[in-house]
Amino acid sequence: TSAFTKGRVAVRALARRVRSLTRKADVIFVQREAFFLGNEWAEHVAHLKAPVVFDFDDAIWLHAVSAANARFAWLKNVDKIPRVVRLAHTVLAGNEYLAAWARRHSNHVHVVPTCVDTERFAPMPHDSNVVTLGWSGSPSTLAHLKPLLPVLERVKQKYGDRIALRVMGAPAFEHAPLKLRGEAWSPDAELSMLRTMDIGLMPLPDDEWTRGKCGLKGLVSMSMGAATVMSPVGVNSEIVTHGENGLLARTDDEWFEQLSSLIDDADLRTRLGLPPRPEDQMPM
Repeated sequence: TSAFTKGRVAVRALARRVRSLTRKADVIFVQREAFFLGNEWAEHVAHLKAPVVFDFDDAIWLHAVSAANARFAWLKNVDKIPRVVRLAHTVLAGNEYLAAWARRHSNHVHVVPTCVDTERFAPMPHDSNVVTLGWSGSPSTLAHLKPLLPVLERVKQKYGDRIALRVMGAPAFEHAPLKLRGEAWSPDAELSMLRTMDIGLMPLPDDEWTRGKCGLKGLVSMSMGAATVMSPVGVNSEIVTHGENGLLARTDDEWFEQLSSLIDDADLRTRLGLPPRPEDQMPM
């Protein structure tokens, strides 16, 4: 995306935000930031008009910028996030790691775990002799997948045409050893790709930023009925009970072993991909 395009989007977003702040409201809901540039002026205006509910699902207080957005890093002002939390009447955090940080600035913090639309993201049987491994993300999260590529090369060398690999959300991405090319994301294209997946991938490095992730990639692939392998980082270890509803892998060898076990065992893929029964689900 060009700087011009991003600038045009920012101007339009600012205009929408100003218009929204002129309307009467009983409660104002702010997700992550009211406006993503500058200080907390929009949140300040909002809290003068009505109680503010602030919702966030990433460790957005950190100075963390992806390589894809590095040239725009100077525009971000993460120092405002503690002040936004203090302004809010109620704070909703996507997991306990985020909530623990927010409680340093507010006494009104609640954990609301990330969830998915299980009517849209629902299992759909598909017959194929090829086991498809898939990852869906964005150019900014592609860095989480890249360390796994040598493992995927080993897997491809072992299984050859018995497997297929798909990457969505980073259309400029190419990886010659796997003959892998990224696919452009759209809501319909993502759903179509997810329906072909037998194994979902959610690798993560272990750092302050990723410990705040809310596991959406894994949750979506699990909802679609794919056997899901995740790094045991942050909330992932709460989402997945290893061997029951998915697999956890930390080292390259563990990733290789877990992926191999799923490729070799169709019954295991099916069992791990089954949606939980209502009686097995924990109350929210």
